[in-house]
Amino acid sequence: MASNHVKAIKLLALAYGFLSLLVYSHPNIINVEAPFSAIDSLNATSLNIDTLNNGEDNKVIILQADEWCPYNCGTNAKNQGYLVDIAKAVFEPKGYIIDYQVTNWSRAIYNAKNGHIHGVLGALHGDAPGFIFPNKPLGITINSLWVKPSNKLKYINISSLNNFRIGVIQDYSYGEAIDQYINKVKADDNKLQKISGVNPLERNVKLVLKTRIDGTIEDSFVMQHYLFSNKTPDALTMAAQISEDDVFIAFSPNVPNSAKLAALLNEGLSRLRASGQLTKILAKYGLKDWQ
Repeated sequence: MASNHVKAIKLLALAYGFLSLLVYSHPNIINVEAPFSAIDSLNATSLNIDTLNNGEDNKVIILQADEWCPYNCGTNAKNQGYLVDIAKAVFEPKGYIIDYQVTNWSRAIYNAKNGHIHGVLGALHGDAPGFIFPNKPLGITINSLWVKPSNKLKYINISSLNNFRIGVIQDYSYGEAIDQYINKVKADDNKLQKISGVNPLERNVKLVLKTRIDGTIEDSFVMQHYLFSNKTPDALTMAAQISEDDVFIAFSPNVPNSAKLAALLNEGLSRLRASGQLTKILAKYGLKDWQ
C-alpha cells in the first residue's frame, strides 16, 4: 500500500500538471511564472541523489537543463546536443556515465544549487552565481532580439528595449547588459513578460506571432534551429544582435567532486580540440569551433 507521503506527491504532481495545462492553454495568461515550490522540492528530493556526496565512489554524473538545441536537445533525440556530446566524450573514457535530464531551467538551477545533481548545461556566469565553472567555455551564445517581419520598431542600443514589450525566460541570464535592463523593468508588465515551465521558447514565439509581445530575446542558433525544425524559418526575423557571452557546463557548489569534474572538462576539451573530435561533434549540428 502506498504511503501517505507517496500519495501526497502524486496528488501534487496531478495538480501541477493540471495547472500547467491551464496556464499554457489559456489565451489571457501571459506573465507566467510556473509554480516552483512544493512539487519542485519534492521532485528534487525524490531524485536518487544519496550517492552524490560519496565523492569518488560515484561515477554517474547527473546534468540537467531545459531543451536549448543545438546546445542540448531532447533526451530521446538522435543527437542530444553538442554540450551533451562533449560531456560524454570527455567523461565516459574516464569511467563516468552521463545521465542527461531535461527539466525547466529554474528547477535545474535549484537542483544543482542544492546538491541534488552535479550540474547544469548551457549556463552563463549570470545564471549560476557561486557554481563551479570550468576555465574554458564550451561555446558562445549570441543573444538576439527576434520580432515579426512586419514589426517597424528599431533597435539601436540597449535603451531601445524601452520601446518594446519583450518576452524572456524565467531565471535565464542574457548577459550583464540585458540582465541589468530586465532587473530594472521586471515589475513593469508593459515592458517585460517572463515565461517559465514547459516549452518556454515555443510559448514566447507564439506570443510574438500573436502580437501580444513585440519581441523575444533568444540565442541566435537556438532560435534558428527552432524555426527551421518547425518549418517556419521566416516566421520571425532577427532585429538585432545584442550581446555575446560564454556558455558553460556549470557544476554544483554543493557536490564534493565538482572542482575535479570542472578540471577534467577543461583537460578533456583541449584533448577533443587537438584530436579533431570537437570539430566532428560540432559538424553534426552545422556548427564550427568558437575559438
